[in-house]
Amino acid sequence: MDDRAPRTLRRDLAIVAIVAIAARALYFIARAGTDSFQLPIVDAELFDKAARAFADGRPTSNDDWFFHGIGYPTILGVLYTLFDSSVLAAKGAQLALGVATPLLTLLVARDVFERRVALGAGLIVAVYAPLIFLEGELLDAGSTALLAIALIFTTLKAARSHRWPWGLAWGALAGGAILVRATFIPYCTLALAGMFIVNARELRPRRWRWILVAGGSMAAVLVSGAWEALARSGRFTVLPSSAGLNLFIGNNAEQCRTLALRPGLEWDLMERLPRNEGVVGIWTESDWFRRRACDFALHAPASFLAGLVRKAGALLISREIPRNVDVYLFRSDSRVLAAGLWKAGRFGFPFGVLLPLAPLGAVTERRRIPWPIWLMLGSYAAMLIGVFAVGRYRIALVPPLAILAAAGVRTFALSLRACQLRQALRSIAIMLPALLLTAAPGPFCAERLDLRPELQYLLAAAHEHRGDDDVAEEGYRAALRLNPGYFEARHDLGRLLLRVGRFAQASTELTAAAAARPQHVPLLLDLAVALGQSGSLEQAVDVRTRCTDPGLPT
Repeated sequence: MDDRAPRTLRRDLAIVAIVAIAARALYFIARAGTDSFQLPIVDAELFDKAARAFADGRPTSNDDWFFHGIGYPTILGVLYTLFDSSVLAAKGAQLALGVATPLLTLLVARDVFERRVALGAGLIVAVYAPLIFLEGELLDAGSTALLAIALIFTTLKAARSHRWPWGLAWGALAGGAILVRATFIPYCTLALAGMFIVNARELRPRRWRWILVAGGSMAAVLVSGAWEALARSGRFTVLPSSAGLNLFIGNNAEQCRTLALRPGLEWDLMERLPRNEGVVGIWTESDWFRRRACDFALHAPASFLAGLVRKAGALLISREIPRNVDVYLFRSDSRVLAAGLWKAGRFGFPFGVLLPLAPLGAVTERRRIPWPIWLMLGSYAAMLIGVFAVGRYRIALVPPLAILAAAGVRTFALSLRACQLRQALRSIAIMLPALLLTAAPGPFCAERLDLRPELQYLLAAAHEHRGDDDVAEEGYRAALRLNPGYFEARHDLGRLLLRVGRFAQASTELTAAAAARPQHVPLLLDLAVALGQSGSLEQAVDVRTRCTDPGLPT
């Protein structure tokens, strides 16, 4: 660590803070007036719904509250309580809290490397566009990046100080991190064991207190979360109810299809698979999916291992693989995104630069890098590969990777400055395979989808939910112009027209939808009503009669 006066550290922290605040302020100002920023969709809509109920003191359904875990809905609910349930205020607060991520990155790096490396690491995270985007969404992803670097920071402090306040801070943070994202379970468990092992020789009876406080405070937080799950849903667990489903999505014989499934009928049909076999309940359904994933791994080991390799490639790829939204669709909304996030062929910036530099720093500075950084990178990456990896889930790895990348930049710059050709070539030899690996694989299943129609459709549905029928209708039609075969957009447009009394137009749209899904009972019921209201009684009776076929899915 640079041992110069604290004044230098304060100056570096101020520089990183100013850059981080400026980038996030520019991003917020540019996007604050856009529909895509103001309207929560897909997972964000689920979080928004649960958080609003929390802020209003209303009961939430177990499906909403436990699906992604209780950690982030609680955080968002507190923000809604403070800011009168304002989406913009909550997003602004999240972006403000996000400034802590680069600051902690600088502090961790400064604990290991000299000033320039630490400053570089902090600045990388301060302007990392995918992170800024996720901090401004009603999703838990932005929080995971902050939690990851905060866990590394507190692990280092607790393990070195042997003081119970740091143990208490680490344990509370670790428990909270697990409630936000269960993917932190391996890190927190192994870090607790690691802190004990590393300090075992120095632990006299009087010095056990800090490690006991660390473990006890983590356990207390986790037990409180598990107790809430037991009281409300009958299962003592800290896992989200989506755990089994997510494991199944990434581990089955049709991995490509399930990873590319979009919100709509096909997704609903997959979620109903346990219910089709009589399995009902959020935890028993999760268990059903988990058993299917485990059975696949046991009975098709070659396919399972091949799937792990593909998921490892998705984790390392330079491009941002979409999950519910495609971050590249929002580049035109903000200069911060336009400059800091782009693709050129199979190369994606900024991860395509960050990842190749990180191995250089890891190799050349391996003896200086503390074990919590290695543990975070290894444990979290392993969890993502075991389930599935997309751009928003790997964001937690960015702060520790930024530290290694900044060290790599320093190594390469020193070799060039000293005209050390052999060292420079060695550095290139380390970075080149990583660069090729980040750009070569793909396109992955989710990348093959054009998500522009879906974005238009989801925003239209959000407008309809708010009562903006005219805007919603135009949104549905915009989605259909991009994809005329978009079943959900056609169906929902027909429903909207039916609801507002435009029966003839509703019949036209619903008939077109029925041509794509002639056995979808909810659609047939809507079509029968539209036909009857528009005067086509015989057709309405015929369609209604088809709904009674016991072979039709509901």
